[in-house]
Amino acid sequence: MLERTRHKLSPRRPWLWLLLTLLLYTLAGFVLAPWLIERQLVSMSTVRADLTTTVDNIDINPYTLTFTLEGLDVIDSEAAPLLALERVFVNFELISAIRRAWSFDEFHIIGLNVALERYSDGGTNVGAVAERWMATAAPQEEAPEPPQEGEPVRLVIADLVVASASLSLVDNVPEERFEARVDALELDVQNLSTLPDDTAGQGLTVTMGNGAVLNWTGTSSLYPLHSEGRVTLQGAYPGLAFEYFRSQLPFDMSGGEIDAALDYRVGTDADGSLSADITDIQFSMLDTLLSDGDSGERLVSLPEISLENGELHWPANTVSLDVVRLRGSEFQAVRAPDGTINFVALMQAMPAPQASAASQTGQASQTAQESQESQESPTETEASDADDATDPWQISVAELALEDWLLAFNDRVPEQNVTAELGLNATLVDISSMPDAQMQLDSSVTVASGGALSLTGTLVALPQLQFDGEIGLQDLELAVLQPYIDPFARVSLDQGRVGMDGTIAVTANSQRYRGNMLLSDLALTDRIESERLFSLDSLQVNGIVLEQRDEPSLNVDEIRIVSPYARVEIREDGTTNIGSVLISSGENDSETGSEQEQESGTNTGDDSTGTATQLMALLLDRMVIDSARVDFADRSLPLPFAVSMSSLGGDISALSTRSEQPAAIDLEGQVGEFGEVNISGELRPFAYTENTQVNLAFRNIDMPTMSPYVIDFAGRRIDDGSLDVDLDYNIEDGRIAGDNEVIMRDLVLGERVPHPGAADLPLDLAVALLQNSNGVINLGVPVSGDINNPQFGFGQVIRRALTSAITSIVSSPFRFLAGLVGSEDEDLAVIGFAAGRSDVSPAEQQKLIKLADALTQRPQLKLQVPPVLSTQADEKALAQRLLDQQIETRMSALQTSGAGDLTATGRRVAALEQMLVDEGMATEESAADAPDTGEPAADNEGPVSLGTLRLMHMITATDNEDASLDELAYAASLRTRLLEQQAVPAEELDALARQRAQQVLAVITESREALQAQVEVTEMIETDVNDDGQVVMTLEVEIGG
Repeated sequence: MLERTRHKLSPRRPWLWLLLTLLLYTLAGFVLAPWLIERQLVSMSTVRADLTTTVDNIDINPYTLTFTLEGLDVIDSEAAPLLALERVFVNFELISAIRRAWSFDEFHIIGLNVALERYSDGGTNVGAVAERWMATAAPQEEAPEPPQEGEPVRLVIADLVVASASLSLVDNVPEERFEARVDALELDVQNLSTLPDDTAGQGLTVTMGNGAVLNWTGTSSLYPLHSEGRVTLQGAYPGLAFEYFRSQLPFDMSGGEIDAALDYRVGTDADGSLSADITDIQFSMLDTLLSDGDSGERLVSLPEISLENGELHWPANTVSLDVVRLRGSEFQAVRAPDGTINFVALMQAMPAPQASAASQTGQASQTAQESQESQESPTETEASDADDATDPWQISVAELALEDWLLAFNDRVPEQNVTAELGLNATLVDISSMPDAQMQLDSSVTVASGGALSLTGTLVALPQLQFDGEIGLQDLELAVLQPYIDPFARVSLDQGRVGMDGTIAVTANSQRYRGNMLLSDLALTDRIESERLFSLDSLQVNGIVLEQRDEPSLNVDEIRIVSPYARVEIREDGTTNIGSVLISSGENDSETGSEQEQESGTNTGDDSTGTATQLMALLLDRMVIDSARVDFADRSLPLPFAVSMSSLGGDISALSTRSEQPAAIDLEGQVGEFGEVNISGELRPFAYTENTQVNLAFRNIDMPTMSPYVIDFAGRRIDDGSLDVDLDYNIEDGRIAGDNEVIMRDLVLGERVPHPGAADLPLDLAVALLQNSNGVINLGVPVSGDINNPQFGFGQVIRRALTSAITSIVSSPFRFLAGLVGSEDEDLAVIGFAAGRSDVSPAEQQKLIKLADALTQRPQLKLQVPPVLSTQADEKALAQRLLDQQIETRMSALQTSGAGDLTATGRRVAALEQMLVDEGMATEESAADAPDTGEPAADNEGPVSLGTLRLMHMITATDNEDASLDELAYAASLRTRLLEQQAVPAEELDALARQRAQQVLAVITESREALQAQVEVTEMIETDVNDDGQVVMTLEVEIGG
């Protein structure tokens, strides 16, 4: 029996060795291998990386070729968790030998939890483990040979699963420790393979701790490299970024839900190059709110930001989007009481970018290494540079839309807070990074308080900024500016609107605005007395050309002011209403005033420098004033005085900062019921101390209204009379001289009124001695002195006149008629007309109405009205009118024919030159072609060349400006030449004379219709002009038939 047993166990038996081998394989697989793996894992992690590693269980089935690891925990040297793993299951397939590839049926990782931490010095816990591992590695005697390029390791994993994975992130670099967590990571890959042309399908879901989710689905191939699929993002990803940078940002953020998706394709092309395409990019971010980190006040609200149908292609380097839309955004700007603006303060509080010392050292080391490598292998560097020389990225956006934006501004500096809200809608179409690409802008802004702004045009961003477009401002309400007026004046801005329209052209070297502006319905109220202080119906600025090239320039065709009104009042204590409403600097806070004085003192040098700077080139062709009105009252006198000036209108001709030609003034208006005022002359408003001549002519001022001033001066009333005042002022080289004249007619003194300080003058005797035979007192009032302190005034003129006033009686038939209506001393026989005009002035109308009243009482009289004509004066005035009409006609024709780009002055010069040539008074020869006579030809010596005339009016070149034509002076000279040759048809003169007679007849018969039979028009006569330049009509009476 024993022998039989020995025979069965004999080593020569094959089955015994097979059994023994199987037993050893089983023991090695089930027992030894798990023990060795666990021992080596724990030992090497401790020795090499100073980690504490524990494993609950490792199972290996050598028959099914499966590997299971359970309960792995890795703790770093600081006793902090680094990695934890619930279970790893790997199922290896024997088919690997047949497929010649490492094949796994299953590779499952369950419950993976990784803890990543970045230290304050920039290092990481994983990096520290790697450094310790490398430091304990055995030194290598020879560097390993670099792997040769070829096919990758052949690997096939039929089912790769990562389930219930999580990741914790800690970053100690920010000032506030940042912590974030990936709560769930689920990865499922089917048929992961490195075999040629094998494709794997994958799905990845990442769920962040705040609920944000990333999904990735698609297919991939590792050899050749290729992947395509779709990626979606949903959740509060902006909140994660904000939390990381919270300590560095001066604001808080809430909300911000992202919903994004894209399709992608990445892979190697047939030539082996790598390419990537991203298509169908859809992105939206909703309900994002930024607020001030200190006050909590809302700063920015972004309800919706969306990108639609985007694409990115590389290496073609193109990015395109159909629409970028920002809808419903709100910006809340606030200026605090100390003057700071919240957005500016936030920008200043943002941290400046600073590189850490470690990163700077690393960059320096990298730079040195790159420099050394470039020196050692210049050929490789040049090749690398050639590879980097790729085409620039081309970016295009079909439409950028800003929809329903609200821009709110709250100014807390004024005593009364100012709130302004602007609604913005804008689109920018065809956006592109290509040079000379034209983008179309269409924008509109509505102002909540009233008004709208629009801007449209074409924008070119590259290579240099260009814009051509139209701008419009409609009915912008000015009442919102009231809080900014309050610190300076006690006035109420009741109403007012401003508008503008025009074109804008912007290039790299110039900017130009061409258009018009309108200020309408402006009204200011004196808050002290609750009365209107100033108003106007409209202020129109037409033909504005504002341009900035090397120097700024401004051309304006016309400024038209319609129905302006002002109230001026002198109170009983001598103060004025205007002075009372203005708030002096002493009334402001003393501290604020001190700061302002310090700032003013600091800037004194700058101000003086600015004053010395040459004025901007300005040309205003014409200023028109229509229906102006002024109410004046003086309550400081014994009797209150008040007068109204109305219907003031006229124009001021061209003024320029670059011309020596002064501007001409021509204004007229009505004073009281029948008085009038005329203002004429010449001045250079930007150098008025050099050459100014101004004449103010008051006519038929009712002298009884002057009684308050006379009582204050001489203690006497004025019962009747009229006053004419001519104020002629000349300013030259800073000195003023006036040759003024005061004329009183039919002065009647009233009763005495005792008044302290009044002079005891023999006024009755003075009147009796000084009045001439026409009942007129003529008094010259010379004025001279320094322009900064002139010793003259309207009150002084009255005082001087009353010391010499007398009464005169003129005998004539008309004086008798005047006595019938209580105007014994008024000469009703003489009616004056302006040269070239037939209208009857208010003063003359008053005389004719009185004459009509007298004729009504004497029906036996017949009034003879002769048509009158002063050939010399009327022909000159009519010639001027006819010439001006011809000039305007020529200017209109030039503008219609394509010369619209010329200014009004340029068109006037062109028209005058054309007229001179047409009249044979000038030739179009240049100065070089004209004969050199030294002076222009006289009238009898033939036409003069326009070139010669231009040379006579050239502005001498300076260091800053080239020689240029003084267009205003040149135009005035040409007009003078034409005026000398202007003919007036005799029919025009005859018609003027008869129109004057008919106007006188109309005034009388409209006043008293029954007088038609008592008035007749006689033969036309030649007459003279009076001292006022008026054409005199002398009426006659005879006994009626």
